[in-house]
Amino acid sequence: MKFLFSLLLPVVALCAQQGFGNPNAPASVPANSGRPAPDSAIHHIGERFGGGIVFYVYDHGKHGLIAATSDQRAGVPWYNGLTRYTGAHADGLGEGANNTKIIISKLIKDDENGFFAAKVCADYSVKAGGIVYKDWYLPSKYELNLLYRQKKTVGGFRNENYWSSTEYKSN
Repeated sequence: MKFLFSLLLPVVALCAQQGFGNPNAPASVPANSGRPAPDSAIHHIGERFGGGIVFYVYDHGKHGLIAATSDQRAGVPWYNGLTRYTGAHADGLGEGANNTKIIISKLIKDDENGFFAAKVCADYSVKAGGIVYKDWYLPSKYELNLLYRQKKTVGGFRNENYWSSTEYKSN
């Protein structure tokens, strides 16, 4: 759900990535993903991995999600200058990545140099252990809630509002 409040309030973009063992990912890792080939390692919440911190695991630690080690920006708008419906309404595990792509494809037309939450996350990259991780996205509301539940383990949340990629649609 997109939080509904004035854009004058501080809003934070926090990025996530489908960190490891993504069962929905292609069978092979793209050469430019910056990620090593999948392995059978077992991961745990709070582990530093993939350029961030693991905040959710399933299948006994073989699959999970990673959060960036810090908030990306305060004061980032959800929209790119114009308020428009994007159709990025999916909310669930793994949905943030697809929502982010939808949001960018709809909003980038308003300003190609756009400055909005989904693009801030998609443009984010971090180098860790000689590897550049650049497959970040704005988490879905569900993923953001999973991350919030682990706030003490992954470094806390500021006392501010955070964007998700799940757009609220009123009838």
